[in-house]
Amino acid sequence: MAHDSQLQRSSVAGSNSASPTVHKHIHRAHSNAYRRGYLLPQEVYKQVAKEGSCKLQGSLLREAVLGFMAGVFISHGYATCMIAAGQLSPAYRAANPGIFNLLFGAFGMPMGLALCLINGASLFTSNVAYMGAAIFERKASGVRSLQLLLLLYFANIAGCLLVAQFMAAGDVFLHRKHFSVELAGKLAGSSSFRSTLVKGVLGNWLLCMAVWQATAAQDVTGKLLAVMFPVSAYVTMGLEHCIANCFVYQLALKLGGPPLPPFIVNNLLACTLGNVIGGGCFVAAAYSLAFGSLDKKAVGQSKRIWRRVIQPALFGRAKNNSNSSSGSNAVNSTDNANVTSDNTGAADTGMVTERLAELAAAKGVVGRRSSIRMPADVNGDAGGHVLVGAPSAPLQSLQAASEPTE
Repeated sequence: MAHDSQLQRSSVAGSNSASPTVHKHIHRAHSNAYRRGYLLPQEVYKQVAKEGSCKLQGSLLREAVLGFMAGVFISHGYATCMIAAGQLSPAYRAANPGIFNLLFGAFGMPMGLALCLINGASLFTSNVAYMGAAIFERKASGVRSLQLLLLLYFANIAGCLLVAQFMAAGDVFLHRKHFSVELAGKLAGSSSFRSTLVKGVLGNWLLCMAVWQATAAQDVTGKLLAVMFPVSAYVTMGLEHCIANCFVYQLALKLGGPPLPPFIVNNLLACTLGNVIGGGCFVAAAYSLAFGSLDKKAVGQSKRIWRRVIQPALFGRAKNNSNSSSGSNAVNSTDNANVTSDNTGAADTGMVTERLAELAAAKGVVGRRSSIRMPADVNGDAGGHVLVGAPSAPLQSLQAASEPTE
Protein backbone atom coordinates (compact mmCIF):
# COMPACT_ATOMS: atom_id res chain seq x y z
CA MET A 1 0.00 0.00 0.00
CA ALA A 2 1.03 3.59 -0.49
CA HIS A 3 1.00 4.34 3.18
CA ASP A 4 3.11 1.29 4.01
CA SER A 5 6.27 3.23 3.17
CA GLN A 6 5.22 5.99 5.56
CA LEU A 7 4.53 3.38 8.24
CA GLN A 8 7.95 1.89 7.69
CA ARG A 9 9.62 5.31 7.92
CA SER A 10 7.69 6.18 11.07
CA SER A 11 8.45 2.82 12.66
CA VAL A 12 12.14 3.15 11.79
CA ALA A 13 12.26 6.68 13.21
CA GLY A 14 10.47 5.54 16.36
CA SER A 15 12.76 2.56 16.76
CA ASN A 16 15.87 4.74 16.32
CA SER A 17 14.73 7.03 19.12
CA ALA A 18 13.63 4.14 21.32
CA SER A 19 15.77 2.18 23.70
CA PRO A 20 17.75 -0.85 22.47
CA THR A 21 15.33 -3.15 24.30
CA VAL A 22 12.32 -1.71 22.47
CA HIS A 23 14.16 -1.89 19.15
CA LYS A 24 14.99 -5.52 19.86
CA HIS A 25 11.34 -6.39 20.57
CA ILE A 26 10.16 -4.62 17.38
CA HIS A 27 12.74 -6.45 15.29
CA ARG A 28 11.77 -9.76 16.88
CA ALA A 29 8.05 -9.16 16.14
CA HIS A 30 8.79 -8.36 12.50
CA SER A 31 11.03 -11.40 12.24
CA ASN A 32 8.36 -13.69 13.68
CA ALA A 33 5.74 -12.33 11.25
CA TYR A 34 8.15 -12.77 8.35
CA ARG A 35 8.90 -16.37 9.31
CA ARG A 36 5.19 -17.16 9.69
CA GLY A 37 4.24 -15.40 6.46
CA TYR A 38 1.22 -13.73 8.07
CA LEU A 39 0.21 -11.61 11.03
CA LEU A 40 -1.70 -12.96 14.01
CA PRO A 41 -5.20 -11.54 14.63
CA GLN A 42 -4.03 -9.29 17.47
CA GLU A 43 -1.17 -8.06 15.29
CA VAL A 44 -3.59 -7.34 12.46
CA TYR A 45 -5.73 -5.23 14.76
CA LYS A 46 -2.74 -3.21 15.94
CA GLN A 47 -1.60 -2.74 12.35
CA VAL A 48 -5.05 -1.56 11.26
CA ALA A 49 -5.24 0.93 14.14
CA LYS A 50 -1.75 2.21 13.29
CA GLU A 51 -2.61 2.64 9.62
CA GLY A 52 -5.79 4.48 10.53
CA SER A 53 -3.82 6.97 12.62
CA CYS A 54 -1.23 7.38 9.85
CA LYS A 55 -3.95 8.34 7.37
CA LEU A 56 -4.75 11.41 9.47
CA GLN A 57 -1.12 12.51 9.41
CA GLY A 58 -1.00 12.83 5.62
CA SER A 59 -2.35 15.65 3.49
CA LEU A 60 -6.00 15.86 2.50
CA LEU A 61 -5.02 16.18 -1.14
CA ARG A 62 -3.25 12.83 -1.05
CA GLU A 63 -6.25 11.15 0.58
CA ALA A 64 -8.60 12.77 -1.96
CA VAL A 65 -6.52 11.43 -4.84
CA LEU A 66 -6.34 7.96 -3.31
CA GLY A 67 -10.09 8.04 -2.66
CA PHE A 68 -10.72 9.02 -6.27
CA MET A 69 -8.59 6.10 -7.45
CA ALA A 70 -10.53 3.72 -5.20
CA GLY A 71 -13.79 4.77 -6.85
CA VAL A 72 -12.21 4.12 -10.25
CA PHE A 73 -10.98 0.65 -9.26
CA ILE A 74 -14.31 -0.41 -7.75
CA SER A 75 -16.12 0.80 -10.88
CA HIS A 76 -13.84 -1.29 -13.08
CA GLY A 77 -14.52 -4.32 -10.93
CA TYR A 78 -18.30 -3.94 -10.96
CA ALA A 79 -18.30 -3.28 -14.71
CA THR A 80 -16.50 -6.60 -15.14
CA CYS A 81 -19.25 -8.31 -13.10
CA MET A 82 -21.98 -6.87 -15.31
CA ILE A 83 -20.23 -7.69 -18.57
CA ALA A 84 -19.26 -11.26 -17.55
CA ALA A 85 -22.57 -12.40 -16.04
CA GLY A 86 -24.99 -9.83 -17.38
CA GLN A 87 -24.72 -11.09 -20.94
CA LEU A 88 -26.46 -14.32 -20.07
CA SER A 89 -29.98 -14.44 -21.40
CA PRO A 90 -32.83 -13.65 -19.00
CA ALA A 91 -34.19 -17.17 -19.50
CA TYR A 92 -30.88 -18.76 -18.56
CA ARG A 93 -30.52 -16.50 -15.55
CA ALA A 94 -33.98 -17.44 -14.38
CA ALA A 95 -33.38 -21.16 -14.94
CA ASN A 96 -29.88 -21.23 -13.37
CA PRO A 97 -29.68 -18.50 -10.72
CA GLY A 98 -26.88 -20.24 -8.84
CA ILE A 99 -24.52 -20.30 -11.81
CA PHE A 100 -25.40 -16.72 -12.65
CA ASN A 101 -24.72 -15.45 -9.13
CA LEU A 102 -21.46 -17.41 -8.90
CA LEU A 103 -20.25 -15.98 -12.19
CA PHE A 104 -21.41 -12.51 -11.20
CA GLY A 105 -19.30 -12.53 -8.04
CA ALA A 106 -16.31 -14.60 -9.10
CA PHE A 107 -14.00 -12.10 -10.78
CA GLY A 108 -15.08 -8.46 -10.94
CA MET A 109 -15.37 -7.14 -7.39
CA PRO A 110 -12.44 -9.17 -6.00
CA MET A 111 -10.32 -7.58 -8.73
CA GLY A 112 -11.55 -4.09 -7.80
CA LEU A 113 -10.77 -4.51 -4.09
CA ALA A 114 -7.40 -6.09 -4.86
CA LEU A 115 -6.53 -3.07 -7.00
CA CYS A 116 -7.39 -0.82 -4.07
CA LEU A 117 -5.32 -2.75 -1.54
CA ILE A 118 -2.21 -3.42 -3.58
CA ASN A 119 -2.07 0.01 -5.25
CA GLY A 120 -2.76 2.03 -2.13
CA ALA A 121 -6.21 3.44 -2.92
CA SER A 122 -8.46 4.52 -0.04
CA LEU A 123 -11.93 3.01 -0.16
CA PHE A 124 -14.58 4.56 2.08
CA THR A 125 -16.08 1.30 3.33
CA SER A 126 -12.81 -0.31 4.40
CA ASN A 127 -11.58 2.93 5.98
CA VAL A 128 -14.58 2.84 8.31
CA ALA A 129 -12.89 -0.09 10.05
CA TYR A 130 -9.47 1.59 9.94
CA MET A 131 -10.73 4.81 11.48
CA GLY A 132 -12.87 2.94 13.99
CA ALA A 133 -9.90 0.95 15.26
CA ALA A 134 -7.78 4.10 15.52
CA ILE A 135 -10.53 5.89 17.47
CA PHE A 136 -11.04 2.99 19.86
CA GLU A 137 -7.30 2.86 20.57
CA ARG A 138 -7.18 6.67 21.03
CA LYS A 139 -4.81 7.13 18.13
CA ALA A 140 -7.20 9.39 16.19
CA SER A 141 -9.85 11.96 17.01
CA GLY A 142 -13.45 11.33 16.09
CA VAL A 143 -13.95 14.70 14.36
CA ARG A 144 -10.92 14.37 12.10
CA SER A 145 -11.80 10.76 11.30
CA LEU A 146 -15.32 11.79 10.31
CA GLN A 147 -13.91 14.54 8.07
CA LEU A 148 -11.59 12.07 6.38
CA LEU A 149 -14.39 9.55 5.83
CA LEU A 150 -16.63 12.21 4.26
CA LEU A 151 -13.77 13.23 1.98
CA LEU A 152 -13.20 9.64 0.91
CA TYR A 153 -16.92 9.07 0.40
CA PHE A 154 -17.33 11.89 -2.09
CA ALA A 155 -13.94 11.16 -3.70
CA ASN A 156 -15.05 7.55 -4.31
CA ILE A 157 -18.28 8.78 -5.88
CA ALA A 158 -16.32 11.17 -8.10
CA GLY A 159 -14.22 8.26 -9.38
CA CYS A 160 -17.39 6.29 -10.12
CA LEU A 161 -18.82 9.22 -12.09
CA LEU A 162 -15.69 9.50 -14.21
CA VAL A 163 -15.58 5.78 -15.07
CA ALA A 164 -19.32 5.76 -15.90
CA GLN A 165 -18.84 8.74 -18.19
CA PHE A 166 -15.85 7.14 -19.94
CA MET A 167 -17.64 3.80 -20.44
CA ALA A 168 -20.69 5.49 -21.84
CA ALA A 169 -18.57 7.62 -24.17
CA GLY A 170 -16.50 4.62 -25.26
CA ASP A 171 -19.55 2.42 -25.95
CA VAL A 172 -18.22 -0.26 -23.62
CA PHE A 173 -21.82 -1.39 -22.97
CA LEU A 174 -23.03 -1.07 -26.52
CA HIS A 175 -25.80 -3.65 -27.21
CA ARG A 176 -25.49 -4.91 -23.64
CA LYS A 177 -26.92 -2.13 -21.56
CA HIS A 178 -30.16 -3.88 -20.67
CA PHE A 179 -28.75 -5.71 -17.67
CA SER A 180 -27.21 -2.53 -16.27
CA VAL A 181 -30.49 -0.63 -16.51
CA GLU A 182 -32.35 -3.59 -15.02
CA LEU A 183 -29.89 -3.83 -12.13
CA ALA A 184 -30.14 -0.10 -11.43
CA GLY A 185 -33.94 -0.37 -11.35
CA LYS A 186 -33.72 -3.16 -8.79
CA LEU A 187 -31.40 -1.10 -6.64
CA ALA A 188 -33.76 1.88 -6.71
CA GLY A 189 -37.06 0.33 -5.75
CA SER A 190 -37.06 -3.41 -5.25
CA SER A 191 -35.98 -3.47 -1.58
CA SER A 192 -37.18 -1.65 1.50
CA PHE A 193 -35.03 0.63 3.62
CA ARG A 194 -34.68 -2.01 6.32
CA SER A 195 -33.60 -4.81 4.01
CA THR A 196 -31.11 -2.54 2.24
CA LEU A 197 -29.72 -1.47 5.60
CA VAL A 198 -29.23 -5.07 6.74
CA LYS A 199 -27.65 -6.08 3.43
CA GLY A 200 -25.32 -3.09 3.74
CA VAL A 201 -24.25 -4.26 7.21
CA LEU A 202 -23.53 -7.76 5.96
CA GLY A 203 -21.83 -6.54 2.80
CA ASN A 204 -19.27 -4.29 4.46
CA TRP A 205 -18.77 -6.84 7.21
CA LEU A 206 -17.50 -9.32 4.63
CA LEU A 207 -15.58 -6.68 2.70
CA CYS A 208 -13.78 -5.44 5.83
CA MET A 209 -12.91 -9.01 6.76
CA ALA A 210 -11.39 -9.40 3.29
CA VAL A 211 -9.27 -6.31 3.97
CA TRP A 212 -8.43 -7.75 7.41
CA GLN A 213 -7.14 -10.96 5.85
CA ALA A 214 -5.21 -9.04 3.20
CA THR A 215 -3.51 -7.05 5.97
CA ALA A 216 -2.52 -10.32 7.64
CA ALA A 217 -0.93 -11.60 4.43
CA GLN A 218 2.67 -10.55 3.87
CA ASP A 219 2.92 -11.05 0.10
CA VAL A 220 0.87 -10.16 -2.97
CA THR A 221 -0.30 -13.72 -3.60
CA GLY A 222 -1.62 -14.02 -0.08
CA LYS A 223 -3.43 -10.69 -0.39
CA LEU A 224 -5.13 -11.79 -3.61
CA LEU A 225 -6.32 -15.05 -2.06
CA ALA A 226 -7.44 -13.27 1.09
CA VAL A 227 -9.63 -10.91 -0.93
CA MET A 228 -10.99 -13.46 -3.38
CA PHE A 229 -13.37 -15.56 -1.31
CA PRO A 230 -15.07 -13.04 1.03
CA VAL A 231 -15.74 -10.55 -1.76
CA SER A 232 -17.00 -13.27 -4.08
CA ALA A 233 -19.39 -14.42 -1.37
CA TYR A 234 -20.57 -10.85 -0.80
CA VAL A 235 -21.42 -10.31 -4.48
CA THR A 236 -22.89 -13.78 -4.96
CA MET A 237 -25.32 -13.28 -2.07
CA GLY A 238 -26.43 -9.94 -3.48
CA LEU A 239 -25.29 -7.79 -0.55
CA GLU A 240 -24.98 -4.02 -0.79
CA HIS A 241 -22.02 -1.70 -1.27
CA CYS A 242 -22.70 2.02 -1.46
CA ILE A 243 -19.82 2.96 -3.82
CA ALA A 244 -20.52 0.12 -6.26
CA ASN A 245 -24.23 1.01 -6.25
CA CYS A 246 -23.38 4.62 -7.13
CA PHE A 247 -21.46 3.40 -10.17
CA VAL A 248 -24.34 1.19 -11.32
CA TYR A 249 -26.84 4.03 -10.95
CA GLN A 250 -24.68 6.57 -12.79
CA LEU A 251 -23.90 4.10 -15.57
CA ALA A 252 -27.60 3.36 -16.07
CA LEU A 253 -28.31 7.08 -16.41
CA LYS A 254 -25.49 7.50 -18.95
CA LEU A 255 -26.76 4.53 -20.96
CA GLY A 256 -30.17 6.14 -21.41
CA GLY A 257 -32.04 4.58 -18.56
CA PRO A 258 -34.91 6.39 -16.88
CA PRO A 259 -34.14 8.71 -13.94
CA LEU A 260 -34.46 6.97 -10.63
CA PRO A 261 -35.12 9.54 -7.87
CA PRO A 262 -35.90 6.91 -5.19
CA PHE A 263 -32.33 5.60 -5.47
CA ILE A 264 -30.88 8.09 -2.98
CA VAL A 265 -33.54 7.51 -0.33
CA ASN A 266 -34.32 3.83 -0.81
CA ASN A 267 -30.81 2.60 -1.49
CA LEU A 268 -27.90 5.00 -1.08
CA LEU A 269 -28.69 6.31 2.40
CA ALA A 270 -29.65 2.91 3.81
CA CYS A 271 -26.70 1.19 2.17
CA THR A 272 -24.21 3.81 3.42
CA LEU A 273 -25.54 3.59 6.96
CA GLY A 274 -25.41 -0.20 6.84
CA ASN A 275 -21.81 -0.14 5.57
CA VAL A 276 -20.81 2.17 8.42
CA ILE A 277 -22.43 -0.11 11.01
CA GLY A 278 -20.91 -3.24 9.50
CA GLY A 279 -17.35 -1.90 9.38
CA GLY A 280 -17.40 0.22 12.54
CA CYS A 281 -19.36 -1.98 14.94
CA PHE A 282 -19.04 -5.56 13.75
CA VAL A 283 -15.37 -5.35 12.75
CA ALA A 284 -13.54 -2.49 14.48
CA ALA A 285 -15.48 -2.52 17.76
CA ALA A 286 -15.62 -6.32 17.89
CA TYR A 287 -11.86 -6.71 17.51
CA SER A 288 -11.25 -3.86 19.93
CA LEU A 289 -13.26 -5.83 22.49
CA ALA A 290 -11.15 -8.89 21.71
CA PHE A 291 -7.66 -7.38 21.40
CA GLY A 292 -7.88 -3.65 22.12
CA SER A 293 -8.73 -1.06 24.74
CA LEU A 294 -12.47 -1.70 24.72
CA ASP A 295 -11.79 -4.99 26.50
CA LYS A 296 -10.52 -3.27 29.65
CA LYS A 297 -13.19 -0.58 29.49
CA ALA A 298 -15.97 -3.12 29.08
CA VAL A 299 -14.74 -5.24 31.98
CA GLY A 300 -14.44 -2.24 34.28
CA GLN A 301 -17.82 -0.85 33.27
CA SER A 302 -19.52 -4.22 33.71
CA LYS A 303 -18.06 -4.51 37.22
CA ARG A 304 -19.33 -1.05 38.12
CA ILE A 305 -22.79 -1.82 36.75
CA TRP A 306 -22.84 -5.07 38.71
CA ARG A 307 -21.85 -3.41 41.99
CA ARG A 308 -24.03 -0.32 41.66
CA VAL A 309 -27.14 -1.56 39.80
CA ILE A 310 -27.56 -5.32 39.51
CA GLN A 311 -26.20 -6.49 42.86
CA PRO A 312 -28.22 -3.97 44.95
CA ALA A 313 -31.36 -4.76 42.96
CA LEU A 314 -31.00 -8.52 43.43
CA PHE A 315 -29.35 -8.89 46.83
CA GLY A 316 -29.68 -5.46 48.42
CA ARG A 317 -32.02 -6.29 51.36
CA ALA A 318 -30.31 -9.50 52.39
CA LYS A 319 -26.95 -7.85 52.05
CA ASN A 320 -27.97 -4.92 54.28
CA ASN A 321 -29.36 -7.27 56.97
CA SER A 322 -26.26 -9.40 56.91
CA ASN A 323 -24.10 -6.29 57.05
CA SER A 324 -25.97 -4.92 60.11
CA SER A 325 -25.83 -8.22 62.00
CA SER A 326 -22.22 -8.80 61.08
CA GLY A 327 -21.44 -5.22 62.11
CA SER A 328 -22.99 -5.65 65.59
CA ASN A 329 -21.25 -9.00 66.04
CA ALA A 330 -18.00 -7.41 64.99
CA VAL A 331 -18.42 -4.62 67.56
CA ASN A 332 -19.18 -7.09 70.36
CA SER A 333 -16.33 -9.34 69.43
CA THR A 334 -14.02 -6.33 69.29
CA ASP A 335 -15.01 -5.21 72.80
CA ASN A 336 -14.57 -8.71 74.21
CA ALA A 337 -11.23 -9.00 72.52
CA ASN A 338 -10.10 -5.67 74.00
CA VAL A 339 -11.13 -6.70 77.54
CA THR A 340 -9.46 -10.08 77.18
CA SER A 341 -6.32 -8.53 75.82
CA ASP A 342 -6.19 -6.02 78.69
CA ASN A 343 -6.52 -8.79 81.31
CA THR A 344 -4.01 -10.96 79.54
CA GLY A 345 -1.59 -8.09 79.21
CA ALA A 346 -1.82 -7.23 82.90
CA ALA A 347 -1.29 -10.84 83.91
CA ASP A 348 1.65 -11.20 81.57
CA THR A 349 3.22 -8.00 82.90
CA GLY A 350 2.87 -9.19 86.49
CA MET A 351 4.45 -12.53 85.72
CA VAL A 352 7.34 -10.92 83.92
CA THR A 353 7.92 -8.50 86.80
CA GLU A 354 8.00 -11.34 89.37
CA ARG A 355 10.39 -13.32 87.22
CA LEU A 356 12.73 -10.36 86.83
CA ALA A 357 12.68 -9.85 90.60
CA GLU A 358 13.67 -13.50 91.17
CA LEU A 359 16.51 -13.21 88.67
CA ALA A 360 17.74 -10.00 90.24
CA ALA A 361 17.68 -11.56 93.71
CA ALA A 362 19.63 -14.55 92.48
CA LYS A 363 22.30 -12.29 90.96
CA GLY A 364 22.78 -10.30 94.16
CA VAL A 365 21.17 -7.03 93.17
CA VAL A 366 18.77 -7.13 96.13
CA GLY A 367 19.14 -4.06 98.25
CA ARG A 368 19.73 -1.62 95.30
CA ARG A 369 17.38 -0.28 92.72
CA SER A 370 17.84 -1.36 89.12
CA SER A 371 15.87 -0.23 86.05
CA ILE A 372 15.06 -2.70 83.28
CA ARG A 373 13.42 -1.60 80.01
CA MET A 374 10.20 -3.47 79.24
CA PRO A 375 9.35 -3.87 75.52
CA ALA A 376 6.02 -2.83 74.09
CA ASP A 377 3.39 -5.53 74.28
CA VAL A 378 1.48 -7.00 71.39
CA ASN A 379 -1.50 -4.71 71.98
CA GLY A 380 0.57 -1.67 71.14
CA ASP A 381 1.00 -0.35 74.72
CA ALA A 382 4.27 1.42 75.26
CA GLY A 383 6.86 -0.33 77.30
CA GLY A 384 8.39 1.18 80.40
CA HIS A 385 11.04 0.80 83.07
CA VAL A 386 10.45 -1.72 85.84
CA LEU A 387 12.29 -1.25 89.11
CA VAL A 388 13.75 -4.49 90.33
CA GLY A 389 15.93 -5.18 93.31
CA ALA A 390 14.24 -2.65 95.63
CA PRO A 391 14.25 -4.07 99.16
CA SER A 392 10.84 -5.05 100.30
CA ALA A 393 9.65 -4.92 103.96
CA PRO A 394 10.41 -8.58 104.81
CA LEU A 395 13.87 -8.30 103.33
CA GLN A 396 14.62 -5.07 105.23
CA SER A 397 13.60 -6.66 108.55
CA LEU A 398 15.69 -9.72 107.79
CA GLN A 399 18.74 -7.57 107.09
CA ALA A 400 18.20 -5.56 110.29
CA ALA A 401 18.01 -8.74 112.41
CA SER A 402 21.13 -10.20 110.91
CA GLU A 403 23.31 -7.09 111.45
CA PRO A 404 25.35 -7.05 114.76
CA THR A 405 24.38 -4.42 117.27
CA GLU A 406 26.99 -2.08 118.68
